[in-house]
Amino acid sequence: LDKARVNETKLRMSEVAKSVEQFNADCGTYPSSLGDLEHATGNCSNWGPGPYIKASGLLDAWKKPFQYSNNGSTYTITSYG
Repeated sequence: LDKARVNETKLRMSEVAKSVEQFNADCGTYPSSLGDLEHATGNCSNWGPGPYIKASGLLDAWKKPFQYSNNGSTYTITSYG
């Protein structure tokens, strides 16, 4: 069961990464938080038109939120599941 959850989490992390990259392509910067993928922050005139990812996509297979950080040029997505 844990192996299946690990694999599911890897797939979900890949989807989050795609959303982060799309946000970067549209806005010219990485989101400051994963919440920026759900709701327009006003810092990006080219956001959307809809969310880059649904809230449920920001949870790992254990239903825990992914952790996200960026330094402006790279980012990290982590699961503590």
